[in-house]
Amino acid sequence: MKKIYLLTIVILIATALQAQIKFGIKGGVNISGPFYPHYNKTLVNRLGLTRAQNDSANADYSPRGGFQLGILADIQLIKNGFHRKKREKQCFLSLSPEVLFAYQNYSVDKIGNVNLLNINVPVMVKLSFGKSWVIELGPYIDFLLDQKHTGDHPELLVANSSISMGGATGIGCLLPSGHIGFDLRTSIGTDMPDNLTAHPINTMTQLDIFYLFGKRKKE
Repeated sequence: MKKIYLLTIVILIATALQAQIKFGIKGGVNISGPFYPHYNKTLVNRLGLTRAQNDSANADYSPRGGFQLGILADIQLIKNGFHRKKREKQCFLSLSPEVLFAYQNYSVDKIGNVNLLNINVPVMVKLSFGKSWVIELGPYIDFLLDQKHTGDHPELLVANSSISMGGATGIGCLLPSGHIGFDLRTSIGTDMPDNLTAHPINTMTQLDIFYLFGKRKKE
């Protein structure tokens, strides 16, 4: 297993050395919240909720707005791009790891509010068309820094796991300058099982603006 990890690191370093790499900053807003697909017997017994009220389709879990801010890298995997026909615009494939400080919060009806501070680390594979429009897909991992519970019954709010993982997908646009862009992304994942009292599905939709440093290559 250690040899596999070492080989993976060597391949990534070799790819990075040969690729065109840009670094940047990004920030934006998000709306997030979990839903619980499993029956939560504790809440039902203590608050008199019905099973339907605890169902994932019920609005008891209300997402709220937050924000994120961080850094990113854009590693071009195919140096000169590719296309099917000469008349078509070139397509470019890149790898974009990010490290984002994220504030997220949601409310649970009749119970309270949850405020979370996370370090969000997505690694997105991006396919761009003519260096303008982008579609992206990749995994992410969240590291919980802090959480606060407030409201009428904060003692009933289940603590979030220290680590959560999942996948994300989105679309983006890079302006003609090659520096400023926007992306809209949706992610879905779940907590790692260090907290066996809850099994939430975590969701987040975010809208970001980013700035890439460095010169833009000609198509």
